[in-house]
Amino acid sequence: MKRPGISAQTVRLWQSHMSLMCFVPGVSLNDAQVLAANEISSPEALFNADARLVTAEIDKFLKSDRGRRFASLRSRFTRERIAELQQLARTHRKRWQEARSQFSWLERPMRPAVVEAPQSVARRAPSTKRAGASARLSSPQAPPPALPAKRAPREPLRFLLARNSPVVEAPSIGATAAEHLAKVGVRTVADLLNANPESTAEEIGEPRITAAVITRWQSEARLACRIPELRCSGAQLLVASGLTEPEQVAAANATELFAKVRDLCRGPKGKHLLRDGKAPSKERIAQWIRHAAHMRPLEAA
Repeated sequence: MKRPGISAQTVRLWQSHMSLMCFVPGVSLNDAQVLAANEISSPEALFNADARLVTAEIDKFLKSDRGRRFASLRSRFTRERIAELQQLARTHRKRWQEARSQFSWLERPMRPAVVEAPQSVARRAPSTKRAGASARLSSPQAPPPALPAKRAPREPLRFLLARNSPVVEAPSIGATAAEHLAKVGVRTVADLLNANPESTAEEIGEPRITAAVITRWQSEARLACRIPELRCSGAQLLVASGLTEPEQVAAANATELFAKVRDLCRGPKGKHLLRDGKAPSKERIAQWIRHAAHMRPLEAA
């Protein structure tokens, strides 16, 4: 690229981040950055690592000058969660190993595909002496293939929540909760995502706003920020169904996820989230999965 600051090492680091995010469901960009900074640069390195040692190394990293900017995410790097990510990496190991062979093109420039030209164009014009014979033996030239009909342009996908949005626009947060959050300095979605759930809940001092509740709010806001066209109710239902990262949504099976959300909506928790609204259809859930493939990094939200 010949741009200052973008070296081969930088590109390899980006590749490490992408391999972790693409092949380990639940790994966000921040997760991948922290893991790569601690020598976990691929799904294979993750599932072969010792969870106890990885947790200890990450804890030291988060206390260092380099890792200080990730310190608010400490709760995401417990030994239990690292073990859970390892299990997900093992589950998708075959997919990673099959795809890894395709990454060799990153190490050399791609060559354009060679298209065979028709014989009459590829070869030199025959001599005058053989022209008559060649003309009799050659088959008539096929007409050029018809161009595909132009499709009507699709509407661009919209992201319905951004990090600079007021916190009251985030899923599950009404005016009262927003007031409680504002008292401790949480006024935007970015403030919410960067907050430490335990200390924030303690500072608010409201029995109903626990660390677990704030963690759920963060998961819902993260989905709404990163998945286009995802409304608050959809983010709430996905998190309540156990899908807290866009990568998990993108990798989900539509039939299985529909069954899980349907069962949730039949219970009191789901009915409370729907607020007398209709449960999402299978097509809507398939749409969530398709849209999740167009996720953006949280930093771009």
